[in-house]
Amino acid sequence: VTLASALMAKEKSKPNILLIISDDQSAPYLSCYGNKNLQTPNIDRIANEGIRFERAYVTAPQSAPSRGTIMTGRNVLDIRMLRFSAPLDRSIISGPERLREKDYYTGLCGRTYHLDGMGNLNPSAKATFDKYKLVTFPDRVDYCKVNGNQDSTIAQFNQFLNQVPKGKPFFLQTCFSDPHRVFTAKNYEPDPTKLIVPNTFPDTKLLREDLAAHIGEIQRLDVYVGKILNELEKRGLDKNTLVVFISDNGAALLRGKGTLYDLGIHIPMVARWPGVIKPGSVSNQLISCEDLVPTFLSAAGIKPPKDITGYSFLSILKGDTAKIRDYVFASRVPHGNELPTTTNNPFDHARVVFDKKFKLIYN
Repeated sequence: VTLASALMAKEKSKPNILLIISDDQSAPYLSCYGNKNLQTPNIDRIANEGIRFERAYVTAPQSAPSRGTIMTGRNVLDIRMLRFSAPLDRSIISGPERLREKDYYTGLCGRTYHLDGMGNLNPSAKATFDKYKLVTFPDRVDYCKVNGNQDSTIAQFNQFLNQVPKGKPFFLQTCFSDPHRVFTAKNYEPDPTKLIVPNTFPDTKLLREDLAAHIGEIQRLDVYVGKILNELEKRGLDKNTLVVFISDNGAALLRGKGTLYDLGIHIPMVARWPGVIKPGSVSNQLISCEDLVPTFLSAAGIKPPKDITGYSFLSILKGDTAKIRDYVFASRVPHGNELPTTTNNPFDHARVVFDKKFKLIYN
């Protein structure tokens, strides 16, 4: 075996990494979590052919700070992502950049990733962003296109795959807008009268209709996740691709998004990696979204740097049952608009720490 062929074999063994992110979805709002109100066969397929995580959490119940952690493997406070309109500081190195340094072709597509500030900046803010070069992600990755339309997201996904250089592994974060409000998936909604209403919600006609509209968006999302999985298979990429599905934060339902209650930070997370993850696996270990980037780096054979605060759960993907963390931490920070009520506009901060038995929310 020549050195060249050995190096080629090593490169080929690096997995492609696909991270699919929904917008505002809590566990257990997938049928693979036992939720009888909805059917999500495509996302369930990832779990059935891989692993379902029962205790996965985000580090903030709001989009921008949570996505900052997902992108960097570092705690919200550590990376100073405390405002919805804040860009991720250029000094904070993202996971895709670390993969790119090791010959990965990297990209972001679909719903906005929320880390270059708000897209619709007023003129004075735009001037400041331009002056200090605060929009950085088009330079951090090889491919960066955003929109909120599902069909356009699929088109971008295919365009990205078409552009991956032959022989290179890829990392792609694909974001969907479902099930973010406003709910528009009328054709996918279940019958509100037949829903099982959680005992944490008042069982009223209007609530049933709202819950059905939320579920409709998740069922529409599932169709588009199916299109992605089918495209991977069609291109022969499914066997060497680690696929992870998560949400950016909890559902925009009562006591959900914007709060540190379970519905605000407990998210669905399923993963598939043929030949590595045993099909039908289930993990009850505590997982934080801080742990995604170090896991991706470890899967690619890259040692996570010391500034990353998360822990790799590659061992769990490979079947180890040993815990990787004792506690999960999360922060409620100013969102900058009316979420969940107008009282969220001021600096209404809260922190939470919990283990498997106890939970402390500090307001």
